[in-house]
Amino acid sequence: MFMKMIDEYDFDYSSLGFKEYKLNDNIIISSLNVKKENKLFNVGKYKILSCPNLFLCTHFQIEKIKKTFIKILKELVLSLKVDLFDEVLIVGLGNKNIQADALGESVCCKILSTRLLNKDLVKSNICTICPNVQAFTGIKTFDIVNSLCKEIKPKLIILIDSLITNNIKRIGHSFQLSTCGIVPGGGVGGDKEISFKTTGVKCLTIGVPFMIDLKEISHNVNKSIIVTPKDIHKMVEECSKIIADSINIFFNKDLKKEEIYELLT
Repeated sequence: MFMKMIDEYDFDYSSLGFKEYKLNDNIIISSLNVKKENKLFNVGKYKILSCPNLFLCTHFQIEKIKKTFIKILKELVLSLKVDLFDEVLIVGLGNKNIQADALGESVCCKILSTRLLNKDLVKSNICTICPNVQAFTGIKTFDIVNSLCKEIKPKLIILIDSLITNNIKRIGHSFQLSTCGIVPGGGVGGDKEISFKTTGVKCLTIGVPFMIDLKEISHNVNKSIIVTPKDIHKMVEECSKIIADSINIFFNKDLKKEEIYELLT
């Protein structure tokens, strides 16, 4: 259940408090705050930032999307009572050898890892890791993340992963954020859940749907077949830029955008 968008279940979830807010430039924010655990959702906050086709957006529209993303990020981080200067571990989940599943690594490559930088230069404490999938490493993703948590003791884990959707219109331009943890590979029979309950560390999950199951959209298909658009590499790249830029700007308020880009090069 962790790998699908929050508004894709066959029931009226408005009874759970699901709301939508329409902004300018065809940007929609969907919100759900689950206060009591149920069969579908863990307790926590869920947000979806839905955007127009990113390939058709102007530079100014992209910047507005980033600003909106940062506002959502701020709301969720503050709700977790995490300070901007606390230790943060960013985990890029997924299989980097599959384009549609490479969002996590693509984001981490663009994150300014500041944990070991001079604190006269930067105040944030961010580190990143891309554990890949257990088929390659022979180690469960949960075990890697949990071991790192014991070693570096972060106050927040940000988990970034590609999602599966039932709605073809969402592919490549809907960002889902939540405070409820995630099951790595949950869309295809996953690992152990990474959440506050299992690690003792507060978690923030960021995902974008890049895959869809043909069984969900076609009556002629009677088994699960996961498909993705042919220009998926471009979609992943565009979305990873938005996520990484938003994270870099949010956690490094003491730096100008130009300074962040300079430190990344």
